[in-house]
Amino acid sequence: MQPRDPDYRHQPTKRQQRVLDAIKALVTERGYAPTIRELGDRLGMTSTNAVADHLKLLKKKGCVEWERNQARTLRIVSQPEERR
Repeated sequence: MQPRDPDYRHQPTKRQQRVLDAIKALVTERGYAPTIRELGDRLGMTSTNAVADHLKLLKKKGCVEWERNQARTLRIVSQPEERR
């Protein structure tokens, strides 16, 4: 068995990468951060809880951050290289 990359826990999954890509696209198109609902609409996800869960994990991985209790403060902090 081959050892895993020590930073594998910090790498986004394929679906999380889709979330990051959607955030980047929406910010580029509109000039401001999307809401959770807008992000879900872009991703075809009807559950805002599912979108929020992805964002929480991405925050834990250090990929995104936002200000608590303030709308449209979501931003990408760092975007790890895409998974191979």
